[in-house]
Amino acid sequence: MIVLVIGLAVLTCVAPLAFYFCWLASVQRRRTVVIVPGLLDGLYALLGCFGCMLVGGVLLLALAHSDPRILVQGHYDDLRDIWQRKQSTWVFTLVGFLLLLAALIAVTLRNRVGALSVYNITGSQLDPVLAQALENAGWTAIPHAGHTWSNTLEQRVELLPSYGQRHLLLRITAADDAAKGPIRELITCAIRNAPVAADGNAASILTTVATTLVLLMLLVVLMMCYLIYFK
Repeated sequence: MIVLVIGLAVLTCVAPLAFYFCWLASVQRRRTVVIVPGLLDGLYALLGCFGCMLVGGVLLLALAHSDPRILVQGHYDDLRDIWQRKQSTWVFTLVGFLLLLAALIAVTLRNRVGALSVYNITGSQLDPVLAQALENAGWTAIPHAGHTWSNTLEQRVELLPSYGQRHLLLRITAADDAAKGPIRELITCAIRNAPVAADGNAASILTTVATTLVLLMLLVVLMMCYLIYFK
């Protein structure tokens, strides 16, 4: 029984990560600049990590309210007794964890609303292309504000570094959400034909990681099928 539980936990962690790394590898293999809506990009990342966050949180809660040896040795009667004695504590702790997880997801997605994720280009390549396009459209760079531009309508475009050398985030700020559409179109047209950064080993590394995770997932599924049908 304990092996099946561990197998389900591993699948919950590995499966979303495998699909996320497969998607990242497919993006990194392209020979053009790839523009993804920031909200969608953040959602992909959260879905990829959701299994690990969920299983990790539940495991930490279980370890905090019980003897680790009970979980390892599979003494579920003892675990049931602990649940009955500390049921209210477990419930409050679990609700708190879920609220914290929901707040983390909400903050992450909120920061990505109206933004653009740009792959396969570095900041040194994107900055001059973006600056020229915005300045030609009447935008001006804000002094001492980094890579930030504004116009007479108090709209702003900010170039932010992200979690990889070939991934950048463009944050667009405007009073009206409808006004962000023309800004996104201007930016997209400007950087669509921008020079692509050297791949390095990013695509091959991501492909290797994704393949390893998929193989691990298949191995766990085969092991669980063997334990269910042949044991």
